[in-house]
Amino acid sequence: RRQRQMCIRDRFLSTRFDLVGRTVLCVGDHDLTSVALALVEPRARAVVVDLDERVLAHIDALAERLGADVTTHAADLRLGLPPALRGTADVVFTDPPYTPDGVELFVRRGLEGMADPRRGRVLVAYGVSETTPRLAAATQARLLRLDLVVEALWPDFNRYHGAESIGAASDLYVLRPLARSVPSPGGEEARVYSQGANAREAPVGSDPERASAVLARAAEGTGAGDPLLVGSWPRGFEGAGRV
Repeated sequence: RRQRQMCIRDRFLSTRFDLVGRTVLCVGDHDLTSVALALVEPRARAVVVDLDERVLAHIDALAERLGADVTTHAADLRLGLPPALRGTADVVFTDPPYTPDGVELFVRRGLEGMADPRRGRVLVAYGVSETTPRLAAATQARLLRLDLVVEALWPDFNRYHGAESIGAASDLYVLRPLARSVPSPGGEEARVYSQGANAREAPVGSDPERASAVLARAAEGTGAGDPLLVGSWPRGFEGAGRV
């Protein structure tokens, strides 16, 4: 069923858009959309950016075995999009964390990766429960604030195993950027992930001592040749230093 869902999603991409010689950026790809797209339209180039290196390793292995044109990049999107991906994509696809901050962050990074936002499109899988329409309204308001127009919306386009809290389905948004540059983010503190008991984003940044302890533990496990995180910390980590 999951393979069928992936094929439906990618057949939509390949029939709705001319992807021959184009680059599709997947901002997060736990559903392996990139690999399915490369099989459905092998003349397209799929690029993935994700935090989960296990997912990236799995995509790399699949792409190599199937001869699919997929490249992967590891990055924490809260710190920014890898410089090599900025201004390279023609179409963006993302199935982000289903919070207003999560959707805005992933879409914002997708826009930063577009070669010409006014000519490209951003496709977003996003769903809420029938009992939480205000959450959908808050998320849609974020999209409007990014100067994006909802060009099309397919209800319940994406189906999932589990995810009963959103009816095991999400809508597919096709978003058209109206501006060439990405509007600056608001001043509120980003809370990317949901706050449920099983998916809580720990407020490390609000506790400088705890943040310092996290950095210390990371440093202890870092030896010669191991990768280090480079760049500015998100808001709330300023007192913890940086590497």
